[in-house]
Amino acid sequence: MTDDGRKIFQEVAKAYDLPAFLRRAHEVESVWDSLIARCSRERRRSLEFPRLNLATLSALSGNWRSPVLARMCCAEEIAAMIELEREWRPELKRPLNPTSNPAQMSRSVRRLIVSFERFNERWENFIDRLSLERVNQLRDNYNRYYVIEKECAVRSLQTAQRGFELMKPASLGEIRKLFPLLAVPQIQNRTRIA
Repeated sequence: MTDDGRKIFQEVAKAYDLPAFLRRAHEVESVWDSLIARCSRERRRSLEFPRLNLATLSALSGNWRSPVLARMCCAEEIAAMIELEREWRPELKRPLNPTSNPAQMSRSVRRLIVSFERFNERWENFIDRLSLERVNQLRDNYNRYYVIEKECAVRSLQTAQRGFELMKPASLGEIRKLFPLLAVPQIQNRTRIA
């Protein structure tokens, strides 16, 4: 780059406060963060009925060691529900008194299962409709231009390359890892509780 080119670059960079390579990195991060925030909002909204049904089952069982519940769900599924209740606790209300009525407990477990299945189906559809085109275009541009732009700003290729790592294209798999499906309990010993 010529001295005139450097002067022009520096004046343009000053006008935007941050050097181009920093603006580029910020934009990549900002667009990804916006996508994650959108997913988080949608997930929170979509979990309304699973949360309600889990709170209902928790209230009906009185505690998670209920013998009636233990006959319906295996220990691992109950442990998963306890973990979800801990995670969702601020949003849960306990609307009912405990019961030992197997039919009432069975209906509550079935409603929980249906709400988890519906959530999972809707969540999969939501994720499948997400577009990662903008995120991946920005990541591709970051990979192509970040070092060049930084070199122009710092005037050293070695310094510009230090710490640089290529960004992988975003994938729906990444979103699914961040926002997994709910583990759907399976009713055990159906003939004994129906």
